[in-house]
Amino acid sequence: SDQKLMAAILWAGEGAVVSHRSAAWVWGLEGEFNNVVEIICPKIKRPPPGVIIHHRNLTSSEKTHFGVLPITTVTRTLFDLASIIPMKVLLVARDDALRRRLTTWRRLRLHLDRTVKGQSGARAFRMALIGDNLGESPLERRFLAMARRFRLPKPKLQYPVRLNSGKTIFIDFAFPQCGLAVEVDGFGFHGQALRWQQDMDRQNELTELNWRTVRFSEADLTKRPEQVAARIVACLTQERQLRLA
Repeated sequence: SDQKLMAAILWAGEGAVVSHRSAAWVWGLEGEFNNVVEIICPKIKRPPPGVIIHHRNLTSSEKTHFGVLPITTVTRTLFDLASIIPMKVLLVARDDALRRRLTTWRRLRLHLDRTVKGQSGARAFRMALIGDNLGESPLERRFLAMARRFRLPKPKLQYPVRLNSGKTIFIDFAFPQCGLAVEVDGFGFHGQALRWQQDMDRQNELTELNWRTVRFSEADLTKRPEQVAARIVACLTQERQLRLA
């Protein structure tokens, strides 16, 4: 539970973060991850009963917060999982994280590039990346297949945009010349209220930069692709007309 995880973090002290299977559970990744309390702590300590500690130093880019819980990023969480869970379970968690935009192929590859050869989990993590030769998530492949079917312009995948706040975000499918952002949402997960607020903030900040955002569900792509394509064509046409006016 969140209370047990917070208790472990408070006991471990400064620098400790929720990690590995516990982080996967907090992020709501697909898989059975809720039967362990697991943290990363920079200090060498003898863990109390029921707590698993990994002694490592993390960079600031590998840590974040989920509510009040300090936790490894989803990208770092997947890397840590690679050393302790079967590959088939790792691939399910990876696809779930990509589908819900909790990480991107670009972030996963960047993390791998920074990894020291021989580091625990590095080989399995590399296999989890090169195992998909298309280099795209299942949801991205579905969208691109729909775009080809209806002869839409090819979008930019995971297109980086620097917000006024200084933060850089990645748009799922971007048409930069028209300022159109297409975001695709996967199915529900742990912490929906927080995700909803984050998406609202993200969309508002994109609007400030004159980006128009349209959102579709995974069900839209699978059950109503014609409507999705028609909506995108209409938005592209409107945005072109506005920019030429």
